[in-house]
Amino acid sequence: MTIALLPRLGDAAPPVVALDSQPQALDLTPHVEFLEDPQHALTIEAVAADDGNLAFQPAPHGGRLAGLSRSAFWLRFRLTSDPAVPRPLVLEVDYPLLDHVALFEPQSAGGFRRRDGGDGAPAARRELAHASPVFLIEPPGEHPRTYY
Repeated sequence: MTIALLPRLGDAAPPVVALDSQPQALDLTPHVEFLEDPQHALTIEAVAADDGNLAFQPAPHGGRLAGLSRSAFWLRFRLTSDPAVPRPLVLEVDYPLLDHVALFEPQSAGGFRRRDGGDGAPAARRELAHASPVFLIEPPGEHPRTYY
């Protein structure tokens, strides 16, 4: 199963995306929120502990968050999955020109596992040979998990 993060988002707050056992490609962008971090000051701990003070919002229609920018952008989405969902899932950030992309995947024992991708990552360290940043993730199971 491939899930893709494309640069086009909807207006409403993102609901939890429930993955079923049927193999399919799924556009996650209507379910994603973003936060601009112009100073690169935020950490995953601060973003994940958001008590409503951070200004996460849906991206504008048509797609681009900012064009060329020196800001960091945090994206978040929530997934659940049927126990029969095939492993692993392929998460694609469908924009091959990004230099640095980090995925923060929640861990069952707490905290997050960080993985890096993008043009700036050496090809030998990428999880899959692909033009866009891609990450292999385990299906989250029946309890919602938030990814950054």
